[in-house]
Amino acid sequence: MNLKNIVFSIIFITLINKSFGAQVGYGETCDGTTTTCATGYTCTPWGQAPPTNGNACAKECTVATQDDDCGKGKLCEPLTGGSPNLVCKSVLSALTSAPCTATTVCDANTEICEEHTLTCIPKPTTSTVLTTISSPTTTVTNYRINVTPQPCVDLVSGGLYGCNALASYCNNDIYKDLMKAKCPKTCGYCTPTGSISTGGCKDSGPDCYVNEHLCKDTIYKDFMKEQCPMTCGYC
Repeated sequence: MNLKNIVFSIIFITLINKSFGAQVGYGETCDGTTTTCATGYTCTPWGQAPPTNGNACAKECTVATQDDDCGKGKLCEPLTGGSPNLVCKSVLSALTSAPCTATTVCDANTEICEEHTLTCIPKPTTSTVLTTISSPTTTVTNYRINVTPQPCVDLVSGGLYGCNALASYCNNDIYKDLMKAKCPKTCGYCTPTGSISTGGCKDSGPDCYVNEHLCKDTIYKDFMKEQCPMTCGYC
């Protein structure tokens, strides 16, 4: 990479990051101005009184799926009167200690941080469906592994340096890694139809990019190797 490209890369990255401020992950402290949340997440009040009160990034919910998002009987409501941002307010307002984040608080071996409620929940389990067909000479056993997909969203939306405006850089060798991290949805890294393959190597399973963290997991490794060889780097 020559000096001109290096300088342009620095400016390019700086402008992208500047367009949405200092971004923090879900469950982390935010103020909506100097520290903002990614697209699809909202800077939400939690706790009731100092020192446990504050704001944290929580995933927006929908009224249609509020039982799944917020818990049965919990409501998905506007953050404030007239606000377009819907969050699990009844759950978040009941928190009395710091919310969990993507990397802290929860037991890494058995739990994950639920993005809507910022509480620790059991890790998704692998379910095996066993079907046996018997005949005088043949027994066929089929297995299906169900993996809970993770959301795939662009981290930069709108404006001169939003993902849609910079879509032409998705396959640029210099900026591909940056665009893959910041704009996975726009660049087509979320589904098999958007995967970029070379030769005979391609993903055949759904949501390979968003499940990339399962590539080295001892439970899912063989499954990911078969369904997502390109994403996992097996070819």
